[in-house]
Amino acid sequence: MELTDRNREGDTEENREAHQAHSWCYRFQKTVSNWMLPEETRGRYLERANCLPPPIFIVLISITELAVFIYYAVWMPQTQWITLGTGTWESPFIYRPDKRMEVWRFISYMLVHAGVEHIMGNLVLQLVLGIPLELVHKGHRVGLVYLAGVLGGESF
Repeated sequence: MELTDRNREGDTEENREAHQAHSWCYRFQKTVSNWMLPEETRGRYLERANCLPPPIFIVLISITELAVFIYYAVWMPQTQWITLGTGTWESPFIYRPDKRMEVWRFISYMLVHAGVEHIMGNLVLQLVLGIPLELVHKGHRVGLVYLAGVLGGESF
């Protein structure tokens, strides 16, 4: 009898934790849908959005971009913070037509930003739009579209 009571208590605690996580996730999704979507499409978004798995692709890309920006802004010699100078142009990440044979540059340039406004604008848009998209479409789909945009942006 004591063993089954413990199992029930454990199950109840697990259910309570799952419910709390779900309610937090649902409140976030509800807030996002009220803020971003027309009323007629909110219900469909709420049906499809799910916090499992959590939206980690956009968060990881944003953290990586911020880390690269901080590296170039702090540890590379810069004459100004608003628009980073030669440090970014000499970066092994940036796409340069004269370095086309270094294939990784076609994708890695997405990590380099030209200044504070550039990085902040990108981070805000990525997080505000990317997380809700990732809640519905999951990281692998959002990641493919993101990388397709990077490859397309490099060619223009």
